[in-house]
Amino acid sequence: MKVVISQTAYDQLHDLINHLEERWSDKIRDKFLEKLDKSMLTRETMPYGFPESQKMKGLRKCVITTQPSAFYRIDEDLDKVEIIFIIDNRMNF
Repeated sequence: MKVVISQTAYDQLHDLINHLEERWSDKIRDKFLEKLDKSMLTRETMPYGFPESQKMKGLRKCVITTQPSAFYRIDEDLDKVEIIFIIDNRMNF
């Protein structure tokens, strides 16, 4: 399945990467990007490998690292996985 990212998720990811670059190091940013790439590949090959969200029906949650998680939905008709948004796991939403 093809993985696509919504504009909201793209903006959230961009903000997160900027935060890592400003507050941490390039090494931390690069490690995060490696984990993100790995989770994207997993969603392409095993989209049902992550649990369904208990709070948001129809979405699945993929924990990227301790802090950020991606929420996505699967569209079998279009053979795609769409990342809807990325949140900080420390948030109470």
